[in-house]
Amino acid sequence: MRATLLLRTATSAVFPFVLVVAAYLFIRGHDAPGGGFIAGLVASAAVILQYLAFGLASIRSAWRLDYRQVTPIGLLLATVTGLIPMAAGLPFLTSGGVEITLPFLGSLKLLTTLFFDLGVALVVLGMTLGVVDVLGADEDAPPGAGRQEDSP
Repeated sequence: MRATLLLRTATSAVFPFVLVVAAYLFIRGHDAPGGGFIAGLVASAAVILQYLAFGLASIRSAWRLDYRQVTPIGLLLATVTGLIPMAAGLPFLTSGGVEITLPFLGSLKLLTTLFFDLGVALVVLGMTLGVVDVLGADEDAPPGAGRQEDSP
């Protein structure tokens, strides 16, 4: 599949903005609609757009961490975040946090839901990267090998 020049140009322009929207939804999710799941979906949409425009090789080169490690790390982070309150005798996933004051930014609430949401976002993003790798794979190639890219 060869992407058109228009798709490649639009992807290059839109990709950073989509990631900023994902970050906004992630941060906003503690006190309003949004959070890890929707942020993971929006970031996944950016990854799929990059795949359609530039191919699987560009996604692999952008990730320093093996995408197969992203999902278990996210799952572990979300689970540990839920289990920590149980060590203090509280119910599973009880939220807690601290409020800190930062110069020039004012007060900031750091809640445990931030780490849970980060785990969920990593699970969604890791699963999406896995799906993109499988769908982009050559039928004769071994699993995880990806498909051979056409030269641009």
